[in-house]
Amino acid sequence: MSQPTRTADSPVTHLSRVTAAACVVLGLVLLWRLPLTVHVAPYLGLVVAGVALGALVAAARLLTGHGDGRALALTVVALALVGQALNTFAGLPAATDLRGQVGWAMLTALAAEVVILSLLARAAFLRAPRPRARR
Repeated sequence: MSQPTRTADSPVTHLSRVTAAACVVLGLVLLWRLPLTVHVAPYLGLVVAGVALGALVAAARLLTGHGDGRALALTVVALALVGQALNTFAGLPAATDLRGQVGWAMLTALAAEVVILSLLARAAFLRAPRPRARR
């Protein structure tokens, strides 16, 4: 017996699954760096934990076909990118030990963020326009 195939307007598409996988990678990388972040700046640890939790929840929402998964993934990526940019270029208050550290974790997180952004943009542009209502 063959399994039914998903159509292009199905809530869980291949793009959704790949985006969810990238969200999981981002969340796990942030959780991996969490102990160091908490040690250096406890307030920053709370922010990183929230963003990591948001990434994992976004992945779950994307995999279950909820429409808010895309918006949550976009929000998580925006927060992570702003945090990384501030940390790299300006430094964060009470977190000077983290300033400018570019390691495998940051590069992996950055790669996951780029994948998420590109897949969300692609999904937005590939979506078929809604049919016009007849008058």
